[in-house]
Amino acid sequence: MKDIKYFLDTEKEFQKNHPNVHEQYYDSECGCMMPKSYPEDFLKDGWMNIFAQGPHSEEVKDAIRKYNLSETEVLIMNCFYGNLSQYFRDDTYTQFGGVPEVAKEMQKVLTSFIKKAPKHNGGVLYRFLKSHDNTNLKIGDIFEPTYSLTTTNEDWEQDKDVYVITPLLEEKTSAFDIYKIYNHNEENQVNFLKGTKFRVTNVERDSKGFRRIYMDEI
Repeated sequence: MKDIKYFLDTEKEFQKNHPNVHEQYYDSECGCMMPKSYPEDFLKDGWMNIFAQGPHSEEVKDAIRKYNLSETEVLIMNCFYGNLSQYFRDDTYTQFGGVPEVAKEMQKVLTSFIKKAPKHNGGVLYRFLKSHDNTNLKIGDIFEPTYSLTTTNEDWEQDKDVYVITPLLEEKTSAFDIYKIYNHNEENQVNFLKGTKFRVTNVERDSKGFRRIYMDEI
């Protein structure tokens, strides 16, 4: 697992090699200039180095002591809770044909961080879905997200499609109560490890037409 220096140096190196945030290339198919993009574009704004500077809140300082978090895990926690969360998902990089090495290393540290949280005790979990989440699921489907699935233990009753997940018992589940390390925005966040599988048991629509997709962790 890489240390904090790897991530900060990788970000600085990318910025050095790509100083122009508005790079373009000539697209022969359309006969025009098009924006050039890279899978590591999320490094352009220097958020890792910003997050690494701190300062840490008292809550984060307590979490570091109580859960023995490394400085690398704290950095990745801040990136994950902050505005880089989507870059921990494999499907973010579909258009590039593969996940960049820095993102793979981010996922490894994230897994280490998640595993330091207490295991979830078996209560129902909810994920209120965004545009990139899979809603094309039917009863009997096996759902295996290519990322750590983020949920909450509270039903916010939002006007959105939602996964309603019954996890395995505490000794077998891959769900961890990361909110007990640090409760970001009081969201009571619970994360499943990447690679966890779920079986769809029911799909309903509420009175407003939003899907409630019921799943069991398997």
